Amino acid sequence: DRSRETIQSYLKKHPSIKVVFDLHRDAITEEDGDKICPIIDINDKTAGQIMLVCGCESGPITGYPNWQKNLRFSLQLQKALETTYPSLARPLLFTEKKYNQDLCAQSVLIEVGSDSNTLSQVKHSARLLSNVLIKFLKNSIKMFAFLRQYVIIYP
Repeated sequence: DRSRETIQSYLKKHPSIKVVFDLHRDAITEEDGDKICPIIDINDKTAGQIMLVCGCESGPITGYPNWQKNLRFSLQLQKALETTYPSLARPLLFTEKKYNQDLCAQSVLIEVGSDSNTLSQVKHSARLLSNVLIKFLKNSIKMFAFLRQYVIIYP
């Protein structure tokens, strides 16, 4: 609910926002209570693995008209992560929830490491993620500009 309020306030203040990244740290616990610390070594440093989370409209989850756009966006980002840093990203979690992704057509929840990862592991993950996001968003903007030349895009 707090994330939703924050996202809504930013979207209201800045209506030109087209992409929302909601960053969190995962909490992964075994049935016996043991915590899981997802790690991967990249560039000779240990990083906490990242997981993209994408919700969908199904069953009791309604009022989420753009879930398919979010899924497409999340899958493209997942591919960019895997191409750039293999195994940095755990498998994408696709589930019957909104995760505030109904507020923007290109929105993804990103779990950066878990509550068991060290701060240095999560900072390394964040640096790797930012490298991918910069390239991913630049390519997305170029593709959108290219398509606008040939396609009439209705609001």
